[in-house]
Amino acid sequence: MKKLFRKLSAVICAVLALTLMCGSTVLADGRDTSLFDFGQTVLTIPQGGSAKISLYSRFDYTYYMTGQTSKKTYLDADYKSGSSNVTFHVGADEKIGTVTFYFYAVDHDGTYDSVQVRVVSPTSAQAAGQKVTTTTPATTASAVAVPFTDGTTGTETLQSNSKVVLISDAAGTPVGAFSLTGTSGQLVSMQTGAVVNNGGFNWLSITTAIGNGTMTVNLAAADKAALMTRGIGGLYLNGQYVAWQ
Repeated sequence: MKKLFRKLSAVICAVLALTLMCGSTVLADGRDTSLFDFGQTVLTIPQGGSAKISLYSRFDYTYYMTGQTSKKTYLDADYKSGSSNVTFHVGADEKIGTVTFYFYAVDHDGTYDSVQVRVVSPTSAQAAGQKVTTTTPATTASAVAVPFTDGTTGTETLQSNSKVVLISDAAGTPVGAFSLTGTSGQLVSMQTGAVVNNGGFNWLSITTAIGNGTMTVNLAAADKAALMTRGIGGLYLNGQYVAWQ
């Protein structure tokens, strides 16, 4: 009888242990999920493909990338606080390796997180049983030349259906990105023009369909510092100079 009791006790303990282990489910990814909460923080995407994940952000945010070589690798998002989906696009000419997407909270220094994208060949993805979805980038305008104070020339391109402007250096590495928000909280579509030089600074020409008094510039502090270092003082927005805040 005692042997039977000991056996039953051992079985019950084992079942309880398994129950506890199975109940320890990781619900979210991120350094601090009260700030940025990603559906996944590591993705595998084939060249020319894309992947969508859920995202919660406490603040409006922007992003930049490291490790990319293709101008057709980018993020499609609304860049607003709250819950949404974001889509990572990998250019067909992106090199195999790792691209890191850094998410920065607007006007909150030091608040950031990242998602790693492992770029593989389409044949490798198919061999692993992964569905390959090819995408077309949302960039809607050719690059505008942006002269820097160090004598090099970078580029300014529209991203995410003309709602984000990305500034890159001569090597194609992102330097900073910004967006404009209207009074309704929605991102504003933009058109880019030739850079204007005034007062010792270069100003990025931007045209929108709504007036200046109804828009807010969204720019991370780290991006502002990087642009200021290169002599970019702000925007020439609808014919008015608007310095970075």
